[in-house]
Amino acid sequence: MAIFIPGYLASATIGANDLSGITASGTLTLTKNVLTKSVAGAKSPNIIAGQRTGTLNLTGHLGVDELALLNGAWESDAVLTFEFQVGEATAATDAGKYSGNALVETFTPSFSADGEWDFSLDLITDGDVVYTPPV
Repeated sequence: MAIFIPGYLASATIGANDLSGITASGTLTLTKNVLTKSVAGAKSPNIIAGQRTGTLNLTGHLGVDELALLNGAWESDAVLTFEFQVGEATAATDAGKYSGNALVETFTPSFSADGEWDFSLDLITDGDVVYTPPV
């Protein structure tokens, strides 16, 4: 029987900063560009795999220290390392982790009158995103 992983058992790290305490949700989207190649006489085209890219989106709640940290990451033009742990590392729900380098593309702080300050952070991967299975 499959062990399903509760969504709260995840962690996101940007650079040396663990954002798990403020991140409410995260999405890693991995994309492979493809080239459709038509061949004379064939009923269906051939598909050729191309370059791989990815985006990482984190959303959550802001605190005083975190606002300065996230704003600094957005203002920087430096590529940052990231880790996206699926499940709880070294526990029964450890499903491995994704890691790589990324650049902050969009930072959106927002608020509502009946809630707290929130954020959305979008990063674009730079180079390979590596999946490391659990040990």
